[in-house]
Amino acid sequence: MPSKKAIRRARVEDEVQHALKQTEDNHSSSHSEQKSLSNVILYDGVCNLCWFWVQFILKHDKKRLFHFVPLQSQTAVDIMREYQLNPAELTTVVLIDEKDAFVKSSAILRALRKLPMPWPLLYGFNVVPRFVRDRLYSFIGRNRYRWFGRGDACYLPDKDDQDQFL
Repeated sequence: MPSKKAIRRARVEDEVQHALKQTEDNHSSSHSEQKSLSNVILYDGVCNLCWFWVQFILKHDKKRLFHFVPLQSQTAVDIMREYQLNPAELTTVVLIDEKDAFVKSSAILRALRKLPMPWPLLYGFNVVPRFVRDRLYSFIGRNRYRWFGRGDACYLPDKDDQDQFL
């Protein structure tokens, strides 16, 4: 008999595949041969800090611009490969915005820029050199499980937010 964790993961994968199919049906246009994804955030699905980030975006994204994909899913792996990102090396938040993929602090700042005021004001931190911002991001990233904890499996969205997850 499969464990509860295995059942939950299977259910999440089924939901992701279903949502992805719906999104592909809704967004059937493409740029060249590459699909155009916009406002898709890839995040660590077992990280409590990352889940807090997703919840923050959901709370403030009144226009429902953003969609979310846990890094542990096959959908995230497919998206990363499509944007020439190595899934084996990536443990950071990623923002896919049409033809571009942004990682680490750039992904966070660009996402904040698309939220309603006052959050776009934080995009001003973009003047700080990326290597400085990313060093801070990486320091927090290395310690995120120790400081904020880690779940056993990817968190499941509320019914109201399920359409925001691919």
